[in-house]
Amino acid sequence: AFIGTTLKSAALEEFAPPPAQRQYAISSIKQITPYFDLFCVDMHGVLIVKADGQEKVLPEAWDAVNQLSLEKKMVFLVTNFFGTSGGLQEYLSHQENIDQNIDCFDKTITAGDFFEQVLRKHNLYGKKARAWGREFFQPSSCNACFEIVEDDDDDYEVLICSRAVPGIKEGEVYDISKQNPEWEEELRQAAKKGKIFFTCSMDPALKEEINGEVRVTIAPGYFAQVFARFGGRVIAPGKPGRAMLEAIFHAAPHIPRHRMIMIGDSWDTDMAFGLKDIAHLLVKKTGNASLDSPMICTKREQLPDYEIPAFIW
Repeated sequence: AFIGTTLKSAALEEFAPPPAQRQYAISSIKQITPYFDLFCVDMHGVLIVKADGQEKVLPEAWDAVNQLSLEKKMVFLVTNFFGTSGGLQEYLSHQENIDQNIDCFDKTITAGDFFEQVLRKHNLYGKKARAWGREFFQPSSCNACFEIVEDDDDDYEVLICSRAVPGIKEGEVYDISKQNPEWEEELRQAAKKGKIFFTCSMDPALKEEINGEVRVTIAPGYFAQVFARFGGRVIAPGKPGRAMLEAIFHAAPHIPRHRMIMIGDSWDTDMAFGLKDIAHLLVKKTGNASLDSPMICTKREQLPDYEIPAFIW
């Protein structure tokens, strides 16, 4: 099985969902429950949103998970969380407004579960790495996999992207070439030198509500796409890579793939995950679906199989 996601040059088109023959707008999950046996649910933007710097639970979404379980459906939590599935409950327990337990899911799969596997496949485990965006870097997530070097040390093989640009207004287009040409040149030079760009998620933008106003954070996925356009190689163990998809198939071998559906809010990760293998439901209002289109390098005009305003029963 192919492990991880490797991008080269402008090969990002491979992530674009194929044109759908028809798109169904639904208002509740129970409308499609008879057609699927396994529901893969993203976390941020579907079950949890961020507001005023805090993680906030969407109670109706967690209720939908419980209802699916009562209907004897399998429900997997499939998230690009940077840590392992074992550490996810601990992370949630430290969030002030979250008291939900992920034991309600039949299985939890995180991007962090596949870090070592993906890095070993590409012969990168234990290599020297530099954190690009040190002010946002959480070294505990990567210390076990890389030898982290200082910012001024050019003797490294992997550029770990934790760079983020918070506070962009909703609908505003972030253009690195105009707003921070130094960052663009850094990426260009790293790609030219054959460095490898490593990030957990290919999400280019993330939404947060601050004092009632929607603000946008430009996320590592944006810089990954820029790096790839400079001819650089990008490796991302999370969605939309195959590692997590193969884990789903392995955990539910008795369920036909056409009876599986991915529910998420991101075009670049959730809707591009398992293309031609499983169905897709885009959650439109609670997450990042409305923000990706003006932000990403490649325009997406394709449609998922279904759309829903929010993940509710």
